Amino acid sequence: MSVKKRSMFKAVAVALAALAVAGSAVAKDDKKKDKKAAEADKKTGGMMEEPGKDPAESETLDKDGAFVPGQQRKEEEAAEAKAAAEAAKPKDKKTPPPRKTWGVFAEGLIGFGRAPLEGPVDPIIGDASTGDGTAFALQAGGHYDFTTAFRLMARIPYTIGTVKSGGVDASTQAIGNPEIAARLRLSAPGDTEWAVRLGVGIPVAQGNVDFNDAADVEGRAQNLLQRTADAGNGWHDPELYALKRIPISPALLFTYRADRLRVGGDFKVVAMPYIGGDFTNSGATAGTGALSAPGLALTALLGGNVSYEIFTHGHLALAAWARYAIIEQVKYDGPAITPSHFQLAAEPKFLMQFGHVVPGVGFVIPIGGPLGGDIYGFRAHVDVIF
Repeated sequence: MSVKKRSMFKAVAVALAALAVAGSAVAKDDKKKDKKAAEADKKTGGMMEEPGKDPAESETLDKDGAFVPGQQRKEEEAAEAKAAAEAAKPKDKKTPPPRKTWGVFAEGLIGFGRAPLEGPVDPIIGDASTGDGTAFALQAGGHYDFTTAFRLMARIPYTIGTVKSGGVDASTQAIGNPEIAARLRLSAPGDTEWAVRLGVGIPVAQGNVDFNDAADVEGRAQNLLQRTADAGNGWHDPELYALKRIPISPALLFTYRADRLRVGGDFKVVAMPYIGGDFTNSGATAGTGALSAPGLALTALLGGNVSYEIFTHGHLALAAWARYAIIEQVKYDGPAITPSHFQLAAEPKFLMQFGHVVPGVGFVIPIGGPLGGDIYGFRAHVDVIF
């Protein structure tokens, strides 16, 4: 082999050896770099929470616009959710402060039907009742609060209508007993309240106490009209229609309020001392018995009511009461059976509120007793309160 060829082979061999050494050095450097990177990841935990996880999922903006780690944001969201839950919890309802008010009212009650009478069957009417009649019982009055606990009230009754008198229809009118009453709240203002009320009537009701006195046509008709108005009201307020008596009516009142619901109750006693008037007792000599007026008439009434706001400012209500006459206003001593002293009645109502004005309507339904099925009452009432 020539010297020239040997020199070429030698040069190629040197070049290959150089490349091998360079490749080995690069591989060693890469391995060292990989090893260092792995050790750095072990120390720092990596730049991401999980392999392949988007930084947008682990970092979020805080309220000031800076990025915060995902775990910190989760804690903030939990705190915000807890605060929202606390805010959503019903807070203790504060009782509104009591305030003084004053107001007026007007009422019209149409009583239609017949009311029972004490004593034997009327020979003209054919039964022991007033006969069919219609009474338009009107009332007007109001109240004024001297303090948040003490209230003074007044009401004036007046009735017009048509009744059977002497077997014929008679149109008449009669003033009832105006009443002045005071109410005192016993408990602190709140959802549950107790109060007492005392009413005293002025004994000016028109009518002849002796409904059998045929000689006094007008007085007898007024008596029957007062009885029809009282019966159309379910005998709830005898103090307004009592003849020749001074009505004194103490009462205990109860009220409970809860959101849309309101519950009330009252227990009233009406004491009515007699101040005059005689009975002719024309039928006593015929053996039909005699009528008289006890020196004190006494009636007790226990009532309750419940109302619910079925929509904004619209209330559906029901009132009910039981009345018992311990001593009736007129006593009958004879063979005939007198009406029962006990009476139940109910009154479904609907009320609305328009600012200061609160109108309502109701229908009085006597349940059983002497009035049941014989008379009903339709009531329209409006309060204006400031």
